[in-house]
Amino acid sequence: MPYYCVYTPLLHGLTSLHLIQESFEKRKIKAHLWIPMQRVKKLRYNTEIEVQVPLFPNYVLVQCEFPKNMEQEMEQQLLELKAGYFLKEPGSILPAVIKQEEIDRIQEIEQKEVEEQKEETYTPVEIGTYVEVASSPLMGLKGIVVESTNDTVTIETFVFGRSAPVEVPISVLSRSTPTPSLQLKTII
Repeated sequence: MPYYCVYTPLLHGLTSLHLIQESFEKRKIKAHLWIPMQRVKKLRYNTEIEVQVPLFPNYVLVQCEFPKNMEQEMEQQLLELKAGYFLKEPGSILPAVIKQEEIDRIQEIEQKEVEEQKEETYTPVEIGTYVEVASSPLMGLKGIVVESTNDTVTIETFVFGRSAPVEVPISVLSRSTPTPSLQLKTII
C-alpha cells in the first residue's frame, strides 16, 4: 500500500492523529497512521533522559488505498476538521505518493539507538549555512540552517517532495555545499 503525507500546520503531529483517523473512519477507508519518531537525550533537572520526539514535526504519514476519486473528498474532510492537508506534487491536485526509499530510510532512522554526545560548548551556526549531519541516526541528511542555539540547530531539508524542518545536535554537523536536491521550495 502506498504512503501519503499529511501536513498539520496548526497542530503537532501527535495531537492531530485523532482528527486524521476520524477523517478516514468517516469515509470508511482503512488507514495506518505513522509519526516517525527519533530518540534524543535531553538534560532535565541536571539528569540526562532519553525521550522520543517527532522526526518531522507537523507531518503524519498515512498508508492507505483510496477508493476511486476519493482523494479530494478526503482532503476536504481534513480541511473541515482543521487537521491538515495532503502534500502534493507541484501542479497536481492529487496527494503525492511518498517514495519507498524515503519510507525505508525513515524506518532505519527510527531503529537506530541514540548516540552518546559529549558535553561541549559550540558556537551557534550561522543561519543560511548548508550543513550535513556527519554522525547520529540522521547521518547523511543535508539542509540549510534556519535556527541555531549553542547546542542544537534546526535545518530545513528536502523530504516528502518538499522542505521540512529537522532539529539535530550541533555536535553532529559538518559544513556542506548545496546540491540540486536542496533547491528548497517556498510554500506560500
